[in-house]
Amino acid sequence: SAPLGATKEGNMRKGIWAAMVAAIGLSGAGVALAGAPTTNKQGFFIDLSVKASPPIAGTAKHPRGVGIEFDSFSGNRIDGNRQFINRVIFARFGSGFKDNAGKFPACQLQLKKLSKCSKADQIGTGSAEASLQGKNGAPPSFVAATLVTYNGSSYHGHPTLIAQAIIGGKPAVELDFTVANKSSGPWGVIFTSIPAGGSTGSSLTITMFDLTIPTESRMVHGSKIHLVTAPDTCHGFWKFELETDFTHGAPLIATDTEPCTK
Repeated sequence: SAPLGATKEGNMRKGIWAAMVAAIGLSGAGVALAGAPTTNKQGFFIDLSVKASPPIAGTAKHPRGVGIEFDSFSGNRIDGNRQFINRVIFARFGSGFKDNAGKFPACQLQLKKLSKCSKADQIGTGSAEASLQGKNGAPPSFVAATLVTYNGSSYHGHPTLIAQAIIGGKPAVELDFTVANKSSGPWGVIFTSIPAGGSTGSSLTITMFDLTIPTESRMVHGSKIHLVTAPDTCHGFWKFELETDFTHGAPLIATDTEPCTK
């Protein structure tokens, strides 16, 4: 496995970065998140904070569009220069949420190089901070990045989400997710990272992350379709979850809840 955040350089395959796992990294001291952090015996940790806007349930006849602000951070509380070696990342929205990405314009997903997406495919923006691992025990260095997410083409029968970190005005790192709606169980939408292999040379990790996907809709056959719709029910709060599975050892799972009203 490659370290989270490895960059694509030249013809090397694009690396897997810490996008949906990393939001407000070790350098983000003083920023409080709502969720309860989770850690393991190696010192790795993740935290999660999610905000839905508006946090109001819809109805079966009148689905309510909702925007999502997704913040998280990861790192190692023992050694900040250690990187995640992950197998897969899951982001989960609570039961009743629905993603209608398949009905919106989509960028062609590229698995062996950075995807080339247009403004028409864009669904979210944010800010990020990239960390370049220090050599010979030196501390990491940091660079500011812009985060842009796009609606992606189908992969194994599911729509995709393409997330790119922009550094120096150019896409530098990308992580792709499949998007699957669930009609039963505790989760309504599940995002699953798509393996993209690794690269050699320098490795880049996203250590600070703040993504907003605003409410978006379009007319399809005379009906208004929202990109993301809220559940039809509210029992006080909606639940969200972020899971990182490692090649070895138990996964790390962070959760957060958003108060809602009917």
